[in-house]
Amino acid sequence: RKQRVETYRNKVVGEHSLWPVWRQDLPQGKQVEAAALQRLKLWARFFDPDFKHSNLVSRLALQLYDGLPAQTEVNGNRSRQREVLRIAALLHDVGRSKSEKGHHKKSVRLIGKWTAPLGLRPRDLQLASAIARYHRGALPRTGQKTLAGLSAGQRAEVDRLAGILRFANAFDSNHQGRIRRLKVEQQGQYFRVAAEGYSARDRMADDIAGAR
Repeated sequence: RKQRVETYRNKVVGEHSLWPVWRQDLPQGKQVEAAALQRLKLWARFFDPDFKHSNLVSRLALQLYDGLPAQTEVNGNRSRQREVLRIAALLHDVGRSKSEKGHHKKSVRLIGKWTAPLGLRPRDLQLASAIARYHRGALPRTGQKTLAGLSAGQRAEVDRLAGILRFANAFDSNHQGRIRRLKVEQQGQYFRVAAEGYSARDRMADDIAGAR
């Protein structure tokens, strides 16, 4: 045993240690984030009966987010908020694995039981959970359990990103995937959203108008 320990020490201690070589082959930076996102998608697919819908809503939500000017943000860090929104959109329907009724509340409970993977901060997963909670149903308001423990800035962040997710979700409320792309243009004090595949005669138009 002593001989083998000494052989190991000779390989990992000193100027020619193998530790730097091993570290170079570990995922770093964007690789870690990509691995975390992939693991998150695998977990969501296990619970979400229509993950194809959630994946589309995620893309539509990011298209809306990217079309809004940076000055409409709250709490800073645009790239981090964008990723939190992506996560919330991918996970917003996992509660449907329990039941359709009130599934947005069940999504919060399921996400809350999940441990954030390496590359995803627990605080960001908590925010994503709150955003997913408000993709339908009542709007966020002070005193709700989902918002407990969040700062005023974080609650404002949830308000804004949940609004974007709710709007994006309405563009595929029938789960048929007809609307594939959104484009946002600012016109004075207003924003115009062009939706590829949209028809004002479609029953989904009422859902979109309500979510707006």
